[in-house]
Amino acid sequence: GRPEDFFSHFGNRFYLDNLRFLLVDEIWRDGIQLGGVQSGHDGQNDIFLAKDGSGEQAIHHEIWHAMDYRIRCDDPHAFDDWDLLNPEGFAYTGDFTASRNKELEDWFASEYGRIDEYEDRATIFEALMLKDEAWWSTRPYLRKKAEFLLEKAEPVFGKIFAGE
Repeated sequence: GRPEDFFSHFGNRFYLDNLRFLLVDEIWRDGIQLGGVQSGHDGQNDIFLAKDGSGEQAIHHEIWHAMDYRIRCDDPHAFDDWDLLNPEGFAYTGDFTASRNKELEDWFASEYGRIDEYEDRATIFEALMLKDEAWWSTRPYLRKKAEFLLEKAEPVFGKIFAGE
């Protein structure tokens, strides 16, 4: 669930209300069609959603990108320790077409999360909003990452938990 005043927290000292949702026909990046994309600049947050995109999943994913941007506006070092939550020796691929690795399923919400730390956090937030407790109960490492993510979000957005 979301705190009642959740969307008001996207404002900052420059913009009182700075989260916009824009519906577009299609979104492409590096030859891959996307369901959505977030753009944060100068304190403004824009979420572009493809009209035939992946619906609720894309909305949660892009909202996290906007939240991540807002959190880092207040604390640029908020996620400096993020890599410590990954398996030893792991490096993000930086590639949309990363190979699948079953051994990493307990650490990442999806293959897409292995691209970089921003996609990792966004796919975790998607899972927090869409997956049930049974799914989470089999992923202790991922749960740890989710708890860290929510801990960093709470000072800006209040307590957020999908089960409430």
